Amino acid sequence: MEIAFRTLLDEPFAGKCVFHPKIARWPDGRLLMTFQEILGSDYYGPVMAVDSDDGGFRWKNVRPVPGLATWEIGDGIMERHCDTVPDFDPKSGRMVAIGHNAYSKKDGFLDTMGYFEKGERRGDLKRRGAYSVLREDGTWGPRHLLDPDSFAEWNCLCCGCTQKIIRENGEWLIPFGGLDDPAKHVDNVAVVCRFQFDGEEFHFIEAGEPITLNIGRGLLEPSLINFDGKILVTLRAEDERAHFAISEDGLHFGSLQTWEFDDGKPLVTSTTQQHWLIAKDKLHLVYTQNCGWNEKVFRYRAPLFIAEVDTSSMRLLRSTERMVFPFDGDVSNPDSVALSGNFHPCMLPNGEALVVDASLKPYYEKNEGLAMISRIF
Repeated sequence: MEIAFRTLLDEPFAGKCVFHPKIARWPDGRLLMTFQEILGSDYYGPVMAVDSDDGGFRWKNVRPVPGLATWEIGDGIMERHCDTVPDFDPKSGRMVAIGHNAYSKKDGFLDTMGYFEKGERRGDLKRRGAYSVLREDGTWGPRHLLDPDSFAEWNCLCCGCTQKIIRENGEWLIPFGGLDDPAKHVDNVAVVCRFQFDGEEFHFIEAGEPITLNIGRGLLEPSLINFDGKILVTLRAEDERAHFAISEDGLHFGSLQTWEFDDGKPLVTSTTQQHWLIAKDKLHLVYTQNCGWNEKVFRYRAPLFIAEVDTSSMRLLRSTERMVFPFDGDVSNPDSVALSGNFHPCMLPNGEALVVDASLKPYYEKNEGLAMISRIF
């Protein structure tokens, strides 16, 4: 496995603290990236989009996604959108940008789920998947919510930062992290829902069985992949581990399993997502981990790693492990380290792949959040 790294310093990103960059590919090779500026912890500017027609070396036509903007809903509360991922729908030929909504006061994130704030909490403000469709004329359609009736009582049903299963017939399997009622102290569960996309809107068909882990906030940011006849899900958790499960239909999964290496040692990580990547017909996992020397880095969120998955044992092959991006900072001064962890892969048709992330030094007075990309081949 070879990895070529570069920082995206082109004009569209100049002066912006870029965060949550995500890439999707058109069949003709063009790329679409969505991103946001980060203004504070879990506090983002409007969703933006930008294009590349040379494989991600140069970017142009930066513009907002109007339906995923920010607006005031009353009482000094703003409704925002975050964690947006673009995906291509082969049946309609359209790109769809899917994230979820969130809420803030005018000066920062508003906790609607009772996780962080000991003061004001607005549990009546529900968080849902939110999407906008890119039409043939280049305009973005209105915002729609992913809000199936069977989850009407849930406080949260979010699908940000996910990888989905998208079929030629317009059927999508979308994984969610959900929270029933925070007053009951019920942890997040992962659940996959099946939708039909008609080119404009998603129509709910059915939901699978919830996947649970009753530790911390439970399971978050699930991602799916279809490989070798199985549908796999990998999940962020809060027990210093990462987990996966296997399914035949993408809705009903077997027992939750802990990621380990082929030497028997667990993947030690901390409340950070993982994603799948297929390169040269081999399945890989992209992740962060405690290497010992980086244990003082926030949630071990640097460096970002990739390793091949031995699909016969579902273990990570230690000998294949590589850093996706160079380590940036002084490990003896963790506040100087550029953090990863909100990344996304994009598979290319020639067996190569891209991983895009934002290099963010959150404790510096001048924030330097830069989009960066690595090519896996």
